[in-house]
Amino acid sequence: MPASPETARVGLTRSMNRRTVVNSLQPKLRFDETYCETMEIEGGQEVVLRLVRPSDKGLLLEGLGRLSPQSRRFRFMGARNSFTQEELDYLCDVDGLDHFAMGAVVKGEDGSEEGVAIARFVRSKDRPEAAEPAVTIIDDYQSKGLGKILLKRLVAAARERGIRVFHSEFLRSNFKVAQLLDDYAESSVILEEGDVVTVEFPLPKPRLGERLSDALHRSEIYRAFVDIARGALPVRFGRSVNAPK
Repeated sequence: MPASPETARVGLTRSMNRRTVVNSLQPKLRFDETYCETMEIEGGQEVVLRLVRPSDKGLLLEGLGRLSPQSRRFRFMGARNSFTQEELDYLCDVDGLDHFAMGAVVKGEDGSEEGVAIARFVRSKDRPEAAEPAVTIIDDYQSKGLGKILLKRLVAAARERGIRVFHSEFLRSNFKVAQLLDDYAESSVILEEGDVVTVEFPLPKPRLGERLSDALHRSEIYRAFVDIARGALPVRFGRSVNAPK
């Protein structure tokens, strides 16, 4: 026997109320689709930080064209001149929770945008508290403090999504990795499989009354990313932060 209109209306109201309660219990994310922040980097240049959108595929391609050959080899572990449509979809059509991506753009007088950097992390499928990060900055904007700005916000966005560790891969055959093992052995988890060394960096948690930026600066992950950015530490970016083949 079909429910009466009044019974159906009561059931719908109860269902809507349950959803309202559930939604009210979920914490508001600072870094969501509405996030937009203007920052001044060294030299006085202003950049706008916002989440990556599906419409940013053109900006991503233009940014790739402004990376030097050395920066491309470093970021993509080899020569890279373009992206396939599938790769562009993967890198720009992100869900913001398991695959998070934030871009830095420079606004033109006509309102146009120029992409100058991108930071992302991808949550591990088998370990929801872990993720692989990556930060890419075009050469003209490197060494201006933008990497530090993006890393701080990437860590904050990861923490509010339940991420507790970032992990990165390195090749044991590279002589610099031996120093890495010594430097980070006490505070990081190091996993070895064949020639690949995976280092897990706990995300910094501010002490009582401490700012996240101060907690980040004293953390091992900050020191590691500084070493990676200046080429002193050869990271091997995995397929999750590139585009799966």
